Amino acid sequence: MAYYRSVGDVPVKRHTQFRRPDGGLYREELIGEEGFSADSALLYHRGIPSAIIGAEPWQAGDQSLRPNAPLLPRHFRLPELFATVRSPARSSAASASSTSTSWP
Repeated sequence: MAYYRSVGDVPVKRHTQFRRPDGGLYREELIGEEGFSADSALLYHRGIPSAIIGAEPWQAGDQSLRPNAPLLPRHFRLPELFATVRSPARSSAASASSTSTSWP
C-alpha cells in the first residue's frame, strides 16, 4: 500500500496542472529509488528540473587500501563490570536504602 506525505502546497491529485500564484505552471519530477517500481517522491519545481547550471570534473579522494583485520567478538558481562566499579555515592545510597524501610 502506498504511503503519501505532503509538505507545503501541493495539488489534490497527482500528475495534473499545478499553477503558481502568477499563473505559470510548476514542473513535476518523479524521483525514485528504482525507477517507477519502488518508493518515490513527486517534486514540484519552479524551473525546469533537468536544466544543468554547470558541470565540472570530480577528483576522487584517497584510494589507498587498509588492512582487512577481522573484528573479534566481544562478550561484556555487565553485572560483573559494574560490580567492580562503584562510586562512593552509589555505595552509600545502596547501604542507606537497605537499612531504611520508610515509604514516601
